[in-house]
Amino acid sequence: MSSRWEGVSHNNKRVKSQSLEQAEALQNLRKNFRMLEDQGRSFRLICQEWERPMLLELLAAEGYTLEPLPAHPLLMRASGGEAALGSSLAARFGRLYIQDAASFIAPLALDPRPGETVLDMCASPGGKSTFLAQLAGPDGVVMANEPNPQRLATLRQNILRLSMANVASLDSPGEKLPIPDGSLNAILLDPPCSGWGTAEKHPRVRELWQGDKVEPLKTLQRKLLKEAIRVLAPGGRLVYSTCTTNVEENEAQVLHAVETYGMRIDPIASPPGYAFDEPELDETPGVLRVAGELSAAQGHFVARMVKPGDGLAAAPEHDDDAVNASLEALERKSGVVVDVDEVPGAEHLPAGELVAFKGQVRFLPRAVLATLRPGTRWQGMALGRLTAGGFRVQSRCRALMSPSPGAEALNVTETEPLEDLLAGRGHFLDAPARTKPLPLYYRGLALGWLAVKGDGRRVLWTEK
Repeated sequence: MSSRWEGVSHNNKRVKSQSLEQAEALQNLRKNFRMLEDQGRSFRLICQEWERPMLLELLAAEGYTLEPLPAHPLLMRASGGEAALGSSLAARFGRLYIQDAASFIAPLALDPRPGETVLDMCASPGGKSTFLAQLAGPDGVVMANEPNPQRLATLRQNILRLSMANVASLDSPGEKLPIPDGSLNAILLDPPCSGWGTAEKHPRVRELWQGDKVEPLKTLQRKLLKEAIRVLAPGGRLVYSTCTTNVEENEAQVLHAVETYGMRIDPIASPPGYAFDEPELDETPGVLRVAGELSAAQGHFVARMVKPGDGLAAAPEHDDDAVNASLEALERKSGVVVDVDEVPGAEHLPAGELVAFKGQVRFLPRAVLATLRPGTRWQGMALGRLTAGGFRVQSRCRALMSPSPGAEALNVTETEPLEDLLAGRGHFLDAPARTKPLPLYYRGLALGWLAVKGDGRRVLWTEK
């Protein structure tokens, strides 16, 4: 009898101990969040260079204190504000993307050339893919691959929310890509990892990912590295990055690529505004280990490698035969090529084709049509729908908007009308709109398209 009660007492002590550990972990988590919040939220401006002053003006109008990050003009920190940054007008209209400061480094290290075609092999949620698209410029293209269906859906939502017409998404296994050998000059591989660098936000991550649990990740990382090197052209650049501090997933994997495939480590210059730890292996000089706490960021690892040999791949968008073969394959799958004259604003798009699938019109960059094997399942950004009354633009498709507001546009100068629109209250025009839908701007900054209702005097913001 006494032994049974001793067991209960022992169990109670164990439960209390576990509860205390959980409470302490939660307290540390809240402390870390407060520390990061005090330093401000890091984010990326979603704009062209000439739009930057207008976007900063919108953020300032909501009371945010902004601090430029020195690594790139698009990178900022924000504090204060009338609402959380993620609820700001700029965020809700897809004009900023919140992400950890460490995640900016890998795209900067890959350094896409203007107009270059880039592959992001493990792309969701899309922060790095969309930054790469900005760095490559309006004539550049990013192929964002994500095999997980749920994560793929998130990726595609972010592509549309940010109106990134030069980002195409596919869901191929990263170990077997539908891309011919040596086709690409720039690849980012940010594979699944143990995530030890996120310990400030996820205190138990090192406890959960230890020993044998990490082995499948290491195996997958090597398979992905092998495939990345296959599709990389001789002389091409491969950036390998993780959010773990585990040497076996970082320097050891880079050393494996060097010893097995002859890859050459290309030292990365330390970007300003970050602190870095020394590499864990002497054989891997020039890789970057982000010192998380000193950088007000998560722990991160970034390495850049170059494939041996010469013979960079030619720009794929000029391969008319490959483009036509892909279009023919799409037409066999019920895709219908749409004439650009049917889509107002199509002149603002980069080089590509408009194809309708069950009435939904998507933009397909020529570089992607030429690179992926015909018959590959992939998506370009949705532009809108073909209806009986003609083309109906998607509300977030800024890619079809004129760079500046014309006479047929609503260009508001205060934030209150924008709040009303997002709250579903609508806005009344002085005169009936002659353009349906109606383009919306804030002091010249394009935000999206408004649905015109009734007699044409009332406009609404919708997600359609």
